Amino acid sequence: FNFSLPNFYFHITAAYATSARTNSPVGGYPITSSLLDPDHKLANYAVTTNHATLTVNPAPLTVAADAQSKWYGQADPALTYQLTSGGMVNGDSLSGGLSRIAGENAGTYAILQGTLAASTNYALVYVGTNLTIRPNWLTVVADDQSRAYGETNPVLTIT
Repeated sequence: FNFSLPNFYFHITAAYATSARTNSPVGGYPITSSLLDPDHKLANYAVTTNHATLTVNPAPLTVAADAQSKWYGQADPALTYQLTSGGMVNGDSLSGGLSRIAGENAGTYAILQGTLAASTNYALVYVGTNLTIRPNWLTVVADDQSRAYGETNPVLTIT
């Protein structure tokens, strides 16, 4: 930047640096500054240089479970999810998997975050949904029977 004082003019260039890069993990990184004085005027001043900190915060990431369903008696479908906001960077990936509330009877069971996790470089928000177990079909057909008038009924059966 250019800096001028009354009665004279000189150029000062400020340079700033940090060790943080785009793939630096969450944390604080010093910002250092230096002044370049080609006119050698800074010797006339008591210069105080204050350093600062660049803070790398966790990247926001939202994961939403996909609703699932099955018929009673079937094996559970895969519990899957979608990244609905944010994204993984630098080759990072999520680890673990979803789980669900236990139960096998017809009904609705919450799909939970389970062990699904991201590194501390992310602020993971999980949006759950449900697994629905639908009642299965059961068809009962009575077998035709016959008897003579006045006799007792035969054993009634189904298939």
